[in-house]
Amino acid sequence: YRKIAAVGPATAKALEARGLHADFVPATYSGEALARELPQSGQLNPGDRMLLVRGRRASRELNEALKSAGILHDELTVYDTVEETGAQIDPADYDLVTFTSASCAESFVHNLAPGARPEGVRAICIGEQTAARAKALGMQTFVSKQATIDSMLERIKEMY
Repeated sequence: YRKIAAVGPATAKALEARGLHADFVPATYSGEALARELPQSGQLNPGDRMLLVRGRRASRELNEALKSAGILHDELTVYDTVEETGAQIDPADYDLVTFTSASCAESFVHNLAPGARPEGVRAICIGEQTAARAKALGMQTFVSKQATIDSMLERIKEMY
């Protein structure tokens, strides 16, 4: 029997659509929460082997948590985040900008029009890690209650 863990409900739902059931989803939908909760969940035991399917820029925190728990793992990189360039964004054109990852916030800043600055940009962020990066880049951050697009939309409705 193989077990499947998903970082959040959207991933679990996508798995279900393909006939796969997620045996574990962390209480907070983030890679950091998965790293904390999965080794403690009883779903895996020392000596078990796990295939970690993820993106190239994913946090290494889960790898370290698995290693500390004595859980062997292999990694399969299935996608890479590629930054769009040359957009020439003027932040003054937007009331609010949404970010679903730290790399999105970085890409936004790299694509600002000449002379434009990220300071004061109002940023709705999918989670704390994304918000921390946006804040470090000078933005005013707001975080959704859960790390889902639906929760981001609810947060935007609350704000407006």
